[in-house]
Amino acid sequence: MENETKSKRAPVKSNKKTYSDLVYRITKSEKLWLNELVTILKENRRVDYREIWSRLEGKISEKFLPKAMDFHLVNATGEQITLLGMVALQGNLKFLRLCDKVIKATWQIIKAEPKIQTIATSAISEKSGVASFETGLILNVIYLYGRFWGRADYNENGFTIKAIHITTEESIFYQYKRFTKIEDGIIELLEREKKDKVFLSTPTASPKQVPNNSALNNYFVEDSRLDELRSINDPRFDFKKLIRLCEEINDNYCRGNYYSTAMIGRAILDHVPPIFKLKSFDQVASNYGGPNASKSFKKNMSHLNNSFKQIAHAHLHTAMREKEVLPNETQVNFKQDMDVLLCEIIRLSK
Repeated sequence: MENETKSKRAPVKSNKKTYSDLVYRITKSEKLWLNELVTILKENRRVDYREIWSRLEGKISEKFLPKAMDFHLVNATGEQITLLGMVALQGNLKFLRLCDKVIKATWQIIKAEPKIQTIATSAISEKSGVASFETGLILNVIYLYGRFWGRADYNENGFTIKAIHITTEESIFYQYKRFTKIEDGIIELLEREKKDKVFLSTPTASPKQVPNNSALNNYFVEDSRLDELRSINDPRFDFKKLIRLCEEINDNYCRGNYYSTAMIGRAILDHVPPIFKLKSFDQVASNYGGPNASKSFKKNMSHLNNSFKQIAHAHLHTAMREKEVLPNETQVNFKQDMDVLLCEIIRLSK
């Protein structure tokens, strides 16, 4: 079995990043993992780390840690590949050329119909000459590098996109109009990350090697709870958005992105009241279940509503000040209360 080493970037001759720096060197096990991940996406099924382990049994080291892969390449769970992950998997910059084609083809569609609001992936694929699967994948993984759509419709695998919705935001229009090539956006983000020391991603390391980030080896929403949400088949509601929000809060919590953790948590609270036949989370916290409702449940919901929600509200709406103190893990750690909420959602949906 291969001796596992960390992912490494190609040698850099100067402090300023170049296009060659975008091809991350990965180990054999990492390549096998990423390849299996993409294969499952191509089968239009949701990626599950347990299935990848099952497929790769005997092919990769038992000590291999998907969570410890460089966060430039995958999300915190190792189940979602990034743009740079695709580049690393292929070992060259060809995938970036496909990204350019897809973005420029989308711009051609927008120019031909400036007021268009929805563009199907199939239309972009036909215009760009890029296969439909790759087009849907690209539309997702470019999100870090520009405002290319307002919202999107996803395929059954929950990752590749089948249609994007172009809103009236000027930022989206000018994102396409001023676009040249995707590498420039990637390098700009990596340079800003380095300069500002923003925790956009984590170096490849075991959780214990990453300082000041005890959340790295934890999730905000437990895997088992997410699995229960994914197994729900309730004709009254579509759970895709809730599942995605839970996946994204995990991703950000593990990375130490505590502003994002609070904001996504707030989004979850705003999203779920219809499941309880109520219009707002204030009503869930105060009225759900009537006088016979569990006092402990009400206490948990009150905690979410009066504390977590208000913390998120402050981070969202407080204007710039002379001095700031950044949130930490302790401030946003409402995992237990959130788990109680999700448990009740699952119970009601069975």
